[in-house]
Amino acid sequence: MEDKRKSQRFGCIGERTLVLMLKDRLLGIIKDFSRGGISFSSMEKITENTRLNFELELSGLNRRVPLEFEIIWKRPYLDQFIYGARFTNISSEDKFDVLDSLYRDWRKTLSADTLLR
Repeated sequence: MEDKRKSQRFGCIGERTLVLMLKDRLLGIIKDFSRGGISFSSMEKITENTRLNFELELSGLNRRVPLEFEIIWKRPYLDQFIYGARFTNISSEDKFDVLDSLYRDWRKTLSADTLLR
């Protein structure tokens, strides 16, 4: 399958769980991220091309960040779905804060040997 990504993807493996909240309900767990969007797992059935307003809860920011995504693709996985979504509405400041926080967590998962390659 052809990789159509415009930006590098970074996995979310680390010290904290990255949670997507829809109102006060857990929508999903972020799997990875890039400058253009995220992929996440969820028990919810969401159709492609759906736009959703989320609050992204990152403990490192100590606040919920409001943003909007459009679902680009979905795949079944065990008893849930994996979704790919692109950012459609997020302020430049919030996008910087979110991506910076996620990137810092991603860097913590790397070993010194990996960084020297």
